[in-house]
Amino acid sequence: AKYNADALNNQTTTTGLNLGWQHRFSEVTSSHLSLGAYNLDSEFSANNIIFEDSSTGSLFRIGIDHKAPLNTFSLGVGSSLEPSSTGIVRRNDRADASITRAFTPRLNARLAGVVLRNESTDERYAGDDRDYYRIDTSLAWQLDPLWHLRAGYAYVNQQYDSVAEASDSSRVSISVEFNSLKHNFR
Repeated sequence: AKYNADALNNQTTTTGLNLGWQHRFSEVTSSHLSLGAYNLDSEFSANNIIFEDSSTGSLFRIGIDHKAPLNTFSLGVGSSLEPSSTGIVRRNDRADASITRAFTPRLNARLAGVVLRNESTDERYAGDDRDYYRIDTSLAWQLDPLWHLRAGYAYVNQQYDSVAEASDSSRVSISVEFNSLKHNFR
């Protein structure tokens, strides 16, 4: 994969191999595992100085899903290497969980959370390391088989290692969704 940001004069080339495995324990419970290795070569310039970075690392993702008639649970953890928007290679360690509960055949609620640790692979940029937390909730009502009404709330918090204060945001949303076998509009 190649990532280019001409306005920032950077380019990252990613080469890797990823293998996945999925196991079904029962009709409602399954697990998945992905393992891989990546090499990222990054070059970017700032103030007429060229920075080069080459990082090799592993990728993994493991999770479990449980899909019963009334409840759906999902848990996962993982780690990967990715270039940032400025070309700096970062390790992303992630844990996420979600639960969806059907109260009636037409009404369900969802709660999801993500914890992400984002670290530079180069100590020169360690001050940009951060922790990221997100919580999402929603309530969905099926108006008919094709139309849904959804209301949601999300909270995000981001804390940089180099800054004493955190940044956070909240979002409230209401959406009307159209779902069919051929089309999905939101």
